[in-house]
Amino acid sequence: MDGRIGPIEKQDFFVSIKRAKTLHARHPDSKILVLSNVQVGGCEHEVDCSLRALCMLDVPSGDILVLRKGCETIEQLEIARDIAKKEGAKLVVVSTWLHYLRVRWLARGMGAEHHITYGRPRLREALTDIALIPGMIFIDLLGRREWFKKKVEKRRLSGKH
Repeated sequence: MDGRIGPIEKQDFFVSIKRAKTLHARHPDSKILVLSNVQVGGCEHEVDCSLRALCMLDVPSGDILVLRKGCETIEQLEIARDIAKKEGAKLVVVSTWLHYLRVRWLARGMGAEHHITYGRPRLREALTDIALIPGMIFIDLLGRREWFKKKVEKRRLSGKH
């Protein structure tokens, strides 16, 4: 599982998918949005990991909206916000514990409902998430958000983390 330790059921992304399924069950007219265009070289695409988890949890494909867009959390939140607005839906975000504070910062003003989950992170994502908690605030304070998005997109599209 590409640098992950332990069974899939203990992984942070799987625990988040389980929470999304639980939230979806409370709101049967809602959709689970699987949104990412991240595939680190030699690893499974993030969308495919999520779809495999949703399949394991018996979530019907008709309840899932898949978009292979967004190489960085900023762009993914912007796309999700725009979809929710277009559909007249409430934006509900599920974040892993190490991603939570950055997502909270980025989603401010979006009116999103935010849920946190706890599972085992992959080491390289854990280090990135920890660094970007204060890093994203400084990037925003310097007015460099668009620069950062482009830099990450270029790196990710080349197959690097």
